[in-house]
Amino acid sequence: MTAIAASGNSSDSLADCRAGGLRDILRDCAEGLARFGYRAADAEFLVLAGFAGGHFVRRQFRAYARCGRGGRETAMLRCAADSGHIVSVVGKSLY
Repeated sequence: MTAIAASGNSSDSLADCRAGGLRDILRDCAEGLARFGYRAADAEFLVLAGFAGGHFVRRQFRAYARCGRGGRETAMLRCAADSGHIVSVVGKSLY
Protein backbone atom coordinates (compact mmCIF):
# COMPACT_ATOMS: atom_id res chain seq x y z
CA MET A 1 0.00 0.00 0.00
CA THR A 2 1.00 3.57 -0.56
CA ALA A 3 2.09 5.52 2.50
CA ILE A 4 0.45 8.93 2.82
CA ALA A 5 2.38 11.70 4.51
CA ALA A 6 0.74 14.92 5.63
CA SER A 7 2.04 18.04 3.97
CA GLY A 8 3.23 20.93 6.12
CA ASN A 9 1.37 23.37 3.89
CA SER A 10 -2.38 22.81 4.12
CA SER A 11 -3.15 25.03 1.11
CA ASP A 12 -0.93 22.80 -1.06
CA SER A 13 -2.77 19.71 0.23
CA LEU A 14 -6.14 21.27 -0.54
CA ALA A 15 -4.98 22.21 -4.03
CA ASP A 16 -3.74 18.65 -4.60
CA CYS A 17 -7.14 17.26 -3.61
CA ARG A 18 -8.89 19.67 -5.94
CA ALA A 19 -6.56 18.70 -8.77
CA GLY A 20 -7.36 15.00 -8.42
CA GLY A 21 -4.85 14.13 -5.70
CA LEU A 22 -7.48 12.36 -3.64
CA ARG A 23 -8.50 10.24 -6.63
CA ASP A 24 -4.84 9.37 -7.17
CA ILE A 25 -4.44 8.33 -3.53
CA LEU A 26 -7.60 6.20 -3.74
CA ARG A 27 -6.39 4.55 -6.95
CA ASP A 28 -2.90 3.88 -5.56
CA CYS A 29 -4.24 2.32 -2.37
CA ALA A 30 -6.81 0.27 -4.29
CA GLU A 31 -4.08 -1.03 -6.63
CA GLY A 32 -2.17 -2.20 -3.56
CA LEU A 33 -5.21 -4.10 -2.29
CA ALA A 34 -5.93 -5.56 -5.73
CA ARG A 35 -2.78 -7.65 -5.31
CA PHE A 36 -4.70 -9.65 -2.70
CA GLY A 37 -7.25 -10.73 -5.32
CA TYR A 38 -9.88 -7.99 -5.05
CA ARG A 39 -11.64 -6.54 -8.07
CA ALA A 40 -10.77 -2.87 -8.61
CA ALA A 41 -14.14 -1.58 -7.37
CA ASP A 42 -14.02 -3.88 -4.33
CA ALA A 43 -10.56 -2.59 -3.40
CA GLU A 44 -11.70 1.03 -3.88
CA PHE A 45 -14.63 0.40 -1.55
CA LEU A 46 -12.40 -1.04 1.16
CA VAL A 47 -10.06 1.96 0.90
CA LEU A 48 -12.99 4.39 1.14
CA ALA A 49 -14.40 2.49 4.11
CA GLY A 50 -10.99 2.65 5.79
CA PHE A 51 -10.73 6.40 5.19
CA ALA A 52 -14.25 6.88 6.57
CA GLY A 53 -13.56 5.25 9.92
CA GLY A 54 -13.06 1.60 9.08
CA HIS A 55 -16.61 0.34 9.51
CA PHE A 56 -19.16 -0.59 6.88
CA VAL A 57 -22.24 -2.72 6.42
CA ARG A 58 -22.98 -5.05 3.54
CA ARG A 59 -25.64 -2.81 2.01
CA GLN A 60 -23.05 -0.03 1.62
CA PHE A 61 -20.84 -2.38 -0.39
CA ARG A 62 -23.79 -3.54 -2.51
CA ALA A 63 -24.72 0.07 -3.28
CA TYR A 64 -21.13 1.00 -4.18
CA ALA A 65 -20.56 -2.11 -6.32
CA ARG A 66 -24.09 -2.03 -7.76
CA CYS A 67 -24.57 -5.69 -7.00
CA GLY A 68 -27.17 -7.80 -5.26
CA ARG A 69 -26.93 -10.10 -2.29
CA GLY A 70 -24.83 -13.19 -2.58
CA GLY A 71 -22.16 -13.93 -5.19
CA ARG A 72 -19.94 -10.89 -5.55
CA GLU A 73 -20.70 -9.55 -2.06
CA THR A 74 -19.89 -12.88 -0.45
CA ALA A 75 -16.72 -13.34 -2.51
CA MET A 76 -15.39 -9.89 -1.51
CA LEU A 77 -16.20 -10.42 2.17
CA ARG A 78 -14.63 -13.88 2.16
CA CYS A 79 -11.45 -12.57 0.47
CA ALA A 80 -11.25 -9.65 2.92
CA ALA A 81 -11.80 -11.88 5.96
CA ASP A 82 -9.33 -14.54 4.77
CA SER A 83 -6.72 -11.80 4.22
CA GLY A 84 -7.34 -10.37 7.67
CA HIS A 85 -8.51 -7.04 6.24
CA ILE A 86 -11.93 -7.15 7.92
CA VAL A 87 -13.47 -8.64 11.04
CA SER A 88 -17.18 -9.28 11.42
CA VAL A 89 -18.83 -7.54 14.36
CA VAL A 90 -22.32 -9.03 13.96
CA GLY A 91 -24.11 -8.91 17.26
CA LYS A 92 -21.28 -6.96 18.91
CA SER A 93 -21.30 -3.37 20.04
CA LEU A 94 -18.90 -1.19 18.09
CA TYR A 95 -18.43 1.16 21.04
